[in-house]
Amino acid sequence: MRLARCSRSTLSRAPRRPARRDRAVARLREKLADLRQAHDRVIRVLDALPHGLAVFDSDLRVVICNERYTGMLGFSSEVIQPGAALPDIIRHGVALGAHPGRTADDLIAERLALFARGVPSSLRFSVGDSIIDTCYKPMPDGSWVALYDDVTEREQRVEALRAQNLQFDAAIENMSHGITMYDAGERLVVANHRYYELVGIDPAIVRRGMTFHEVAAALLESGVYPGTDPDDVYRSRRSRVSSGRENRYVDELRSGRVLASRHQMLPAGGWVSVFEDVTDMRCAEAQIVHMAHHDSLTGLPNRVLFRQRLSEALARARRSERFAVISLDLDHFKDVNDTLGHPVGDGLLREVAARLRRELRETDTAARLGGDEFAILQSALDLPRDAIALAERLIRSLSGCFDIAGHRVVVGASVGIAVAPGDGSDPDTLLKNVDHAEKPRRTLGF
Repeated sequence: MRLARCSRSTLSRAPRRPARRDRAVARLREKLADLRQAHDRVIRVLDALPHGLAVFDSDLRVVICNERYTGMLGFSSEVIQPGAALPDIIRHGVALGAHPGRTADDLIAERLALFARGVPSSLRFSVGDSIIDTCYKPMPDGSWVALYDDVTEREQRVEALRAQNLQFDAAIENMSHGITMYDAGERLVVANHRYYELVGIDPAIVRRGMTFHEVAAALLESGVYPGTDPDDVYRSRRSRVSSGRENRYVDELRSGRVLASRHQMLPAGGWVSVFEDVTDMRCAEAQIVHMAHHDSLTGLPNRVLFRQRLSEALARARRSERFAVISLDLDHFKDVNDTLGHPVGDGLLREVAARLRRELRETDTAARLGGDEFAILQSALDLPRDAIALAERLIRSLSGCFDIAGHRVVVGASVGIAVAPGDGSDPDTLLKNVDHAEKPRRTLGF
């Protein structure tokens, strides 16, 4: 019996075949483990996303999705599995209350038409009280990536801001003051209706988005502000804003309206301006000042204003300018009041004041000091006889007949004259000397 001989090389190769298979299997297992780890990492990353994500293949079946997707939409994890068809997912969502007022068939047809176009698309739908924004993006291989964003809180904030803005707009538009606001780039962002009323322009002329310089030029061109150079108007008003002071500025418009304005810088840049119509206030103030310095019956300056005019004339007299003071009393004025009544006496005083005004120059001043006592300041006196000439003209003017409420009244007047600075260097001395001056008298008859 012959035994087969085995070569040394045959004996050494035989046991190597199972060892190579084992190493290949080991490598495959390692690669599989790496793939599983990579897959797990991808899943963890997807689950960490703040948005819902789902990937659909070209047949619109789920390839992969994250927990945010199923949780956001309230889907069952048993239904939403890899391989789930989009129509089944839509029916599942409708059954859970998504897309209120829509049927599953309508939604399926809508989605299929959307995917058939093969272009990125976006949709918004509701699930219960949640608002979901969806973005679909096609991939080169025909698959689709869908991103889902729960925008409920954002929309609630937007709605709250919208409501606040409506309230803000309502408050701004119903204010009695004009309001403007400029941003850090000096562009107009707010202007209420009252502002346009106060400056007297159409909102189409000064529009939101215009720069402060453009607004200044538009107001100047529209004749709101006096002046001709928009750069000057811009610089003068911009300096008020940049001063940072809480000053109140007053402008008189060409229309005659007087506006007061305040400006407040904003922390982020820009400023807010508030405009107030102070025309009536200015008129009232002027009226108060006028009443404080004028006689309410005749409208002539009163004793206070007359003394002020005397002081001003005395200051000029120190520069060699002479003037005269003429005092004038109506003779027996009390008899007119007692016989014909105070209304006739008041009418007589008003007519006397009118005749005095007609005899004087614009630089002269006639005043009622009280009762039937009047005084005249004759400025820029060349010679003392000029004062005598004026006094004689006044006496002649007042000697004419007055027709007061149907009564014929003829009056006379007594006058005294003092010339400054010779007869006094202060108001009290001048008034005292003119009062003691000899007064020619004329008869009163009625």
